[in-house]
Amino acid sequence: MERTEFLSKTLKFKRPPNILDVVANPLDKPLYTDLVESKLFNLFGFEPQKDALEG
Repeated sequence: MERTEFLSKTLKFKRPPNILDVVANPLDKPLYTDLVESKLFNLFGFEPQKDALEG
């Protein structure tokens, strides 16, 4: 979590930045999980393959 806080403080965001994950197939834990869990960032995921989400 230290890196996430450092990133937020260093870049001094006026509002939480958005992370967009296109083809958000839920196979593995995403690399940006710490960013989202910190609640300092917003996540929007899009998975165009219906089968991948219903898996």
